[in-house]
Amino acid sequence: MKPKFNYEKRLAQLREKMRENDVDAVVFGGADRLDANAYYYAGDTAFPSVAIITQDEAHIFSTLQSDELPSSFQVLPAKQLKKNIGEMVEKIKPKKLGLDTRSDTLAMFSFEKTAYEKFNFTKSFLEIREKKDEQEVKLIKTAQEITKKAVAQVLETDLRGLTEN
Repeated sequence: MKPKFNYEKRLAQLREKMRENDVDAVVFGGADRLDANAYYYAGDTAFPSVAIITQDEAHIFSTLQSDELPSSFQVLPAKQLKKNIGEMVEKIKPKKLGLDTRSDTLAMFSFEKTAYEKFNFTKSFLEIREKKDEQEVKLIKTAQEITKKAVAQVLETDLRGLTEN
């Protein structure tokens, strides 16, 4: 079962960072792999999954259905991703667009001539995600306990003479 997080609070924190950096919109996600930001802000475990966030709106291009994602997101089909994301950004007309330089969506904007400034928002994404709330700490502690039990079971097993094959 997938845990339910407070996505509204996470979006509020993201928008505060956007204001601090004078960023009108951010784009993040993964075109061909699971993206940590898409999961953190929207709970999206599918790919492709690309989100565009402004101060007033949150759009996500996903293969998941709208009832599988937070209601704060307008879910759009993940077809013709590059074209549709480009059109959405042009519609928003940001002066400054925040991008995650570790995301494969960066390549979608790398070579395009645009009227907006591209801003490296990676550090801001990481600053928000590194602070854990009570629920996240509890999940981390649970994962540690499971790992300890698994390691103990392996250590109790006599593995001498066994190979991977």
